[in-house]
Amino acid sequence: MRRVLFALALAAVAFLPLPAGASDIERHGTITCADTATQIVPAHPGRRSLYLFLVGATTVFLGQHVSATDRPLTAANGRQLAQNGTFAFENGEMRGAFHCITSSGSSDLRWTETYQ
Repeated sequence: MRRVLFALALAAVAFLPLPAGASDIERHGTITCADTATQIVPAHPGRRSLYLFLVGATTVFLGQHVSATDRPLTAANGRQLAQNGTFAFENGEMRGAFHCITSSGSSDLRWTETYQ
């Protein structure tokens, strides 16, 4: 009888839902932003968060970029990120492709994303 109860209890534990975020996958990377729009990360429907950290000395501008003729990302319409600045998207609010650009020169950007 004890073996049966133990087996039932073990089976019940196996089907408990995982805590939120327990199955998330994390990726990291480095990208060099320059004076043409550069993709930081591609679109990902399961993205839960995206964190950006500018380690370069040149200010970058962030945003979505469709093409050079259709809603292009520029220094004038992007979100400014200065040296040592950070930017975060959480709770799945940024699932599309995300880009960076500088007004001149180049700058290194570190990124981390989590997704399911």
